[in-house]
Amino acid sequence: MIFRSKIDTWLVLAILPALFLCIFGAFYTIKNHGPWFIPIGAIFLGILFPGWTFLATYYKITEQELIVKSGPFRWNIPIESIKNIEPDNSPISSPALSLDRLRIDT
Repeated sequence: MIFRSKIDTWLVLAILPALFLCIFGAFYTIKNHGPWFIPIGAIFLGILFPGWTFLATYYKITEQELIVKSGPFRWNIPIESIKNIEPDNSPISSPALSLDRLRIDT
């Protein structure tokens, strides 16, 4: 089974201005003949990486493992190694796009 991450509205509202600033900065630099690496960096770090994370954050449960995917990152957790699962709202407890999340202890 595959479960998509819940997405908090506040996170979207925090990310959108940053995306627009990156787009504006990239076009501004191109228009003013600035160094080529600034728009490339702005597009990758400010647009593609957050977009990849938003589109590819999910959890897949198989018979043997829990697969956690968040953008370019992936964790494979064997089911038998899971000792405890409980609700948590700490941003460091798990990769999720919401503070309404689960902490998995192995």
